[in-house]
Amino acid sequence: MEQPLLGAAAPRPGSGRTPAPRGGAKAPEAAARGGGARSSPEAPAARGGPAARGEGPGGPPGLVQRVVEAVQDLCSPVGLVLREDRAHLSGIGGESPQAAASRQHEHEALLAMPTAPLVSVMAAMSRYDGSDMAEAGCRRLCELQAQQEEGLLAAGAAELVLRAMERHKGDRSLGIQEAGVRFLRDAASSREGQAKVAAAGGCHAVLRAMSGRAASGSPRMQELGCGAVLNLARDHSEGGSKGHAAWKVGMEGGVGAVLQAMTACEDSPQVQQAACAALRALLLDPSSQAKVVAGDGIQALLLATTVHAADAAVVAAACSALLLLARAYPDSLPQMAAAGAAAAAARCLSDHAADAAARAASRSLLDLLGAAHGPAPRAAP
Repeated sequence: MEQPLLGAAAPRPGSGRTPAPRGGAKAPEAAARGGGARSSPEAPAARGGPAARGEGPGGPPGLVQRVVEAVQDLCSPVGLVLREDRAHLSGIGGESPQAAASRQHEHEALLAMPTAPLVSVMAAMSRYDGSDMAEAGCRRLCELQAQQEEGLLAAGAAELVLRAMERHKGDRSLGIQEAGVRFLRDAASSREGQAKVAAAGGCHAVLRAMSGRAASGSPRMQELGCGAVLNLARDHSEGGSKGHAAWKVGMEGGVGAVLQAMTACEDSPQVQQAACAALRALLLDPSSQAKVVAGDGIQALLLATTVHAADAAVVAAACSALLLLARAYPDSLPQMAAAGAAAAAARCLSDHAADAAARAASRSLLDLLGAAHGPAPRAAP
């Protein structure tokens, strides 16, 4: 005897067939009443099945996939407070269990941030927008970058840092801005990182961070900012594109930002050294050469060699920048002569004859200026 199909109605004994339902017109109504309460086959995916989670062929691979899953894990235990719930709660002055759980979860993620792995850091920064989380996350990403964490830039860490810097601007967010600039500075130290940071808008973010009222008086911020400008303007190109990176930073206002840092932090040798190095990198671009001269950059460089005359690193960086400017932009030579650059170079050579970098830069500058304007002042023995 033929077996009935699974799910089919069993035939009456001895009938040999399944009877048609009584009242043929009522059967569809019954099916509609019974089927209306049942979930469709697509319901599991809509409730968070593999299709809803993006686990199919189009889902993000590797580290990015783990970040997505981590964000989902952060969200799933606490749920989302609906807009109507918020309006209701604001009327009665209470807090929903979901909101309390979310706040507690954020607090726990913040406490774990100093030792959190990359996936957890990025998940927490993506989920929570508070200033404490932004600063802790940026600082942790700096540490992971210093530890040469693999896949950090590819996973979108630079974009997360830039988002945090954009959302938390102003004098009260100096800690976030400093951590963000430090991350961008270190990320741009390689050719690939420079391209990644520049394409994401990192240069604009750095220069904006340097220009704030609190930032202008912060030697740490100005040192970090000048270091970031140096790395973003550093030449990694070959052939005809030489100086293109410096041109892009110069167009964003890099020369003015560096000169402002030198004025604001005149007494800081760290800022002066970083600024002199940044100016030298920017001078690879012809348009930046004119901006340095027009912005009293020659005077700023010579002042650095005077205020920090005993610091060989500052002297070497300043003389190196002046030397490149004199070689690449002959129109600067009259202004150098008027400002006493030759005498300053002779003094630097005399004071730092034992330091190879300072000696080489000051001697070359002295020789060039002497050839352009007659015999150079003799350095003291």
